[in-house]
Amino acid sequence: MKTISSKDAEKISFIHNNCDELFKTKDECIDLVPNLNLKKAKSFLNDELWWLNDEAGNLEFKNSETPYHDEKYVGIYAAFGSRLTPVGAQVLVEILLSGKLGNGGNDYDLQALKDYADSLEKLHEQACKTVAKGKQVKEREKYLLDNPQDIKQHEMTFDLIEQYFWKKIGGFIGTRKLEIGKYFAEKSVSLGQLSNSGKTRSNPRVEIIVRDENGQIILDSNNGVVHPSKNRRNDPDRDWGLPND
Repeated sequence: MKTISSKDAEKISFIHNNCDELFKTKDECIDLVPNLNLKKAKSFLNDELWWLNDEAGNLEFKNSETPYHDEKYVGIYAAFGSRLTPVGAQVLVEILLSGKLGNGGNDYDLQALKDYADSLEKLHEQACKTVAKGKQVKEREKYLLDNPQDIKQHEMTFDLIEQYFWKKIGGFIGTRKLEIGKYFAEKSVSLGQLSNSGKTRSNPRVEIIVRDENGQIILDSNNGVVHPSKNRRNDPDRDWGLPND
């Protein structure tokens, strides 16, 4: 088993820490091979990959200066073993070509899997672009929090409103209203529904509604909210058994 270069390890680490969804799952990689959809094949390949990953951790790679050497990380897995990196895909190609599944590997169409195995550089570039765009968004949000008069409707998000309320008011229970540039925001915070015993609460809620200068709602967090079920504390038809105040 060959170990990966420190540069490739850094690229894998960068993608893993920022955009690990770019890596395919083990089943997705196996499904790239058209005639490998049998459960037996998937089980064998998963076991083989884990074994090789552990074996590689015992080679010289564990003495390298990559971020994962203490975890016996050889570049096969990412996201705590739930996904295969392109390095792992290449290992999968080698396993299939070895004939360990009962033939010489020549009967498999491996092109799609090989394409993914060669995609580390492309995935790294994509992750770099995503991170750069995220930084731009954060910088814009920071600017808008200090200059709310410049906010545009398409930039109005629940996350931005939440940050603005914390900046101006901090934490609170109840309902507060704020003007954000030419928009009007209302935030309501509830501790949640009191249990029958009165000892715990469930379904805490934060609701945000934003209106434009004409009173038209442009953001409403109530859409899709499941309201808590009634119990004998909040149902007037079941007000029996409550503790005496």
